[in-house]
Amino acid sequence: MIRTSAGFTSILALLAVAGCGSDSLAPTMRNVAGTYVATVLLGPGDEDLLAAGGSLTLVLYADGRVTGSFFVPASLGGPATVDMAGTFSLAGNTLRFSQSGDSFVR
Repeated sequence: MIRTSAGFTSILALLAVAGCGSDSLAPTMRNVAGTYVATVLLGPGDEDLLAAGGSLTLVLYADGRVTGSFFVPASLGGPATVDMAGTFSLAGNTLRFSQSGDSFVR
């Protein structure tokens, strides 16, 4: 089972800032669309999932679709590969994800 990490909110914020190609300060579905690859990914207990071989990649589309994958290595409770296909919504500067795959990404 994959549990929520307190550090993940920061990861999403970093991903959102790194992925925006627009100079606009107000996020829109169009300017948050893009490919995001985690550069920091902490699991429960602050384990470094990337150093252990984990990964998180998300592709956000302007129409609200999401594709991607989340991999947790065996050393941290996996192996588990989660299909991140689903949808996302944008309210202000907050992205919310909905997918059938079991992960802490919400």
